[in-house]
Amino acid sequence: MYEVTLDGILSNPLFGNGMDLFYHKTGDAYPHNFILQMTYDLGIIFTIIFIRKVLLNMKRIIKFCSYDYYSMIVVLFFSSVPGALFSSNLWNNIILWVFFGTAFSNTFVFDNSRSRLKKPQEEFVNSNPPII
Repeated sequence: MYEVTLDGILSNPLFGNGMDLFYHKTGDAYPHNFILQMTYDLGIIFTIIFIRKVLLNMKRIIKFCSYDYYSMIVVLFFSSVPGALFSSNLWNNIILWVFFGTAFSNTFVFDNSRSRLKKPQEEFVNSNPPII
């Protein structure tokens, strides 16, 4: 099965063979590895960008998040990624997509909270109290 997957990746390496078309082109259900399936379906370019973005967001989560949020991400990671590396269809793995969505939403939470928090704090520090 991995040989068929690698042949398909090599036939269209940059942009892939199309989303969720593995069964139609090979006769097998799925490649049993979400990274290989993503590369087969969407190509090397998308896979590298996607995995890089997930890893960078995970680094931000480890650095800046609260313990509760970090714990939730760790639970989502270990309940989805190991199983998806060995036996799972990428497009039907709901917990994996919840993990990806949570990791990606984290970027917007940090960016929005930083921009919102800076202005009120700066205004408070720079404002003079009224003289009575």
